[in-house]
Amino acid sequence: MLPLSQVNKIDEGDTIFYAPALRGKEKRTGKVTIVLVAKNPLPDEKYGFVVLDPQDADATAEWKVPFPASLAVFVYGPNGISTGKVKGFLGRDEELIAQLANYAEKTAQTEALLNALNSYEREGPSENLNAALQGFARNYGINNRVDRTAPLDQQTLSVIRSLNPALSAYDPISPTGSARVSQTAGLATIVAGMFFGSTVGLAAGSTAMALNMKTILFPNSDFRSMYAQPTEGATTLCGKRESSQGRTRLAYLWAFRVPGPTPPAIVIDKPNNVPRGVRTLVGVRVPGEGWPLIARARNWKLKNGEGAEFPVSVAAIQDKKSLELDMAGADLKPGSYTLAADWDWDHFEATGQIVVREISDLSAVRPTAESQNRLRQFSGKQVITLEGADFEFVEKISLVRQGDRYGVPVNIPFMLAAGPRNGPQPAIEMEIDTAQLAAGQYQLQIVQTDGKPRPVGLRILKEPPQLTKLPLLLHAGDTEHTVSIEGRDLAALQSLTADGFEISLKHDRGGRLSGRVKGGEVKQGDTYDLRMTVEGYAAPLVIPRALQVAGPRPKVVSATVSQAAELPIEVRQGELPAGLFASVMMTVEHGGSSAAANLSCENMTASAVRTATGSTTEGVKLESVQAGSYFLSFDPGRWPGGCKLFVTVENGDGVSDPYLLGTVIRTPRIESFRLSDEKAGENLYVGVLTGRDLELIEKAGWDASSGVAVPGLPSPIPGEAFKQQLRLHMPWPSPAPHAPLFVWLRGESQGRSTRARY
Repeated sequence: MLPLSQVNKIDEGDTIFYAPALRGKEKRTGKVTIVLVAKNPLPDEKYGFVVLDPQDADATAEWKVPFPASLAVFVYGPNGISTGKVKGFLGRDEELIAQLANYAEKTAQTEALLNALNSYEREGPSENLNAALQGFARNYGINNRVDRTAPLDQQTLSVIRSLNPALSAYDPISPTGSARVSQTAGLATIVAGMFFGSTVGLAAGSTAMALNMKTILFPNSDFRSMYAQPTEGATTLCGKRESSQGRTRLAYLWAFRVPGPTPPAIVIDKPNNVPRGVRTLVGVRVPGEGWPLIARARNWKLKNGEGAEFPVSVAAIQDKKSLELDMAGADLKPGSYTLAADWDWDHFEATGQIVVREISDLSAVRPTAESQNRLRQFSGKQVITLEGADFEFVEKISLVRQGDRYGVPVNIPFMLAAGPRNGPQPAIEMEIDTAQLAAGQYQLQIVQTDGKPRPVGLRILKEPPQLTKLPLLLHAGDTEHTVSIEGRDLAALQSLTADGFEISLKHDRGGRLSGRVKGGEVKQGDTYDLRMTVEGYAAPLVIPRALQVAGPRPKVVSATVSQAAELPIEVRQGELPAGLFASVMMTVEHGGSSAAANLSCENMTASAVRTATGSTTEGVKLESVQAGSYFLSFDPGRWPGGCKLFVTVENGDGVSDPYLLGTVIRTPRIESFRLSDEKAGENLYVGVLTGRDLELIEKAGWDASSGVAVPGLPSPIPGEAFKQQLRLHMPWPSPAPHAPLFVWLRGESQGRSTRARY
């Protein structure tokens, strides 16, 4: 057996059973009966309905159904029922049956709303009351009349007024009538109070359904409305318990429409994929007036290909043309299922398949390498692709800076190539506006159908290094090349690569960057793309044609340095004494007619000098003697002492490797030397040197291996600019008459011979 309120068809020959649900010693006096309105015209009945035989209210009863019915009315008379009066009441007005049918429809809606509210109040704050109201409004097609931003009591009132226009003037805070009862009760009690609070009951269209009719139709009868609420194992009928006046006889009516034998035709269209274990919507088509019938079906389940059934909860969301499936308690495995339900005692299935899939945990999600490289600070709108999961159930994406306590998440528009819920989507495309985003770590919050936000890390990058003075030149004939790399933000540059080459980078102390390029033979005119690996970028950045092969670069084959003869102090091999011009004859390959020489120190900071062929620059002169030979003249004093002086030659295509000319040294200028008879110690006598730059001398002696430390610094000679005298402690006797003087320059371990003699 099924509760009468859940039956969808009442056919000829069916049996309606009645049994009172009594509590304790409760007595139920009076009579009960059923009024059936025929689905089709009845030739033998005047009014198109029958009043079945009244039965005792305190005992079980049953009635045989004489014809298919479209409307059923349960009547309870605590003081008995007059069949004639019921017939007279219903048959007096030809519009009354239609009104009764509308009343039944409104009653059903109120009952559904009460069920929704009762469910909320039973399950407590974990359930969202707003969702309950919105769900009810969607089911009955009045969602557009409910303001979702209004307070909940106003939303409730809007729902009831939409169902019952007669209550549009109802004041929920009125101190009178049934409203007083609702002040200490829940929302469900408010709705019940509103059901009974109007003297005209529920409105049916523009005509009031006259239920309290003791002064209108039958002075001695009081017909009152009831609504039903399901309880375990029974149906509770709720009616107004106020006593009637005088000798009036009470009669309670509860009416409901009988939808008919045909269940709703439900067609499941694609996309039809749903996530396992959550509440979700499935788009469907329901032809005709089938939407309200969906709620009449029972025992919803999903069936797999083997015939196994899994119970689910189903609700119709008419304004979204969807069914809401709650699969939270169903032990479903991924796969294809058929949606089925019972229509009374019959079984029916929806057309189409529902594909159940797992919700991705998104733990491996990341931007594609190309997308990550586009995520640069202040660069405007960028189309980004994420990969690493199935994104078909994504419903919302927002972005917030990681660690920003006051940051407001920004919604991110996104798109799925095949559309949502249309099968696995291994990538998702979105548009991120980086115009206001500084470089740093951010977080995407991705919400799927289960409503849980899942974080995905995202990095906004700084602009990559910008290389200037491109292309970098390689030279024909070389298998190893040195290139100077210039630009901005070079510290973020991790590596450079090019097909067929091995490139190693070197940062010098001045912040400059150079590269060593190794590879096979290259041909003049060839170009190569350069790939730049940058910190934070997921893939190398390609710089087209950034390497170019130029002609052969010069090569200094030899450089012969000529010094002045009979220098006042010994100059060793590879030394360039300051203050004395040096002459250099260079042999250079691939120098060309427009070569230029660059002189610079390798081991210390000093300005370099560049001189073109046929010109003199800062005392440096370069001349072309003949093809491949160049004469170079300069004063090494242009550079500080200790400078390792190198020359490079450039020819327009490139620069030669550095060639060492020598080390610049500063030497004292000795004008005279005399040995006095002033004793300076045992076997030591004072000697006096006259000259310039004498502070360079640290020791003195008669040979290159034995020297005596100079006792002090030189003294200036008054009236003679820059001229000095230096006292020496010289051993006696000297090794030979007119022995040459040897001096040690500061820091040297071996003495140098001079032209000064005793």
